[in-house]
Amino acid sequence: VRIHDEGSGVARAWIEVDGAPLANSERDFDGSWLPVPVLVGDGTARVVAEDRAGHRAVLELASDLRPQRFRLGQNYPNPFNPETTIPLTVPQGARLDLTIYSATGQRVRHLVFGSLPGGDHLIRWDGRNDAGFSVASGSFFYQAVIRGREVTGPTVEVKQMALIR
Repeated sequence: VRIHDEGSGVARAWIEVDGAPLANSERDFDGSWLPVPVLVGDGTARVVAEDRAGHRAVLELASDLRPQRFRLGQNYPNPFNPETTIPLTVPQGARLDLTIYSATGQRVRHLVFGSLPGGDHLIRWDGRNDAGFSVASGSFFYQAVIRGREVTGPTVEVKQMALIR
């Protein structure tokens, strides 16, 4: 977003999401914003600018801020002990199957099977198998299979991680 006032000049500008100012979005000068992270979901975003004479201009954007693509992130920490976090982004209406496999291809743990709300998620794995026992150190793979009518992009993604005990 670029804001400029030829008259008295822009005194300040900020972004509001659903009527509340977005933290750290206020600027005290004419200029541009870098992309600003906002929460995923339905909402209304407004850019509000106020000039030095006290006049305000508002640009309102009503939008569906839900992701349209699936993304499987790299787990962290990696290597890990005793647990790790797997970040992922799920489109609305998608079903997810997230499974951990050993380096030999044996299923170790089924973490997620079913629908998740659209948006960003952090899935924790505690280094245990489906029976609840701690697994030995080694290399593991996590596979995400995503299904749904509105899913675009890859339907299967696999990433590698290491457990060091």
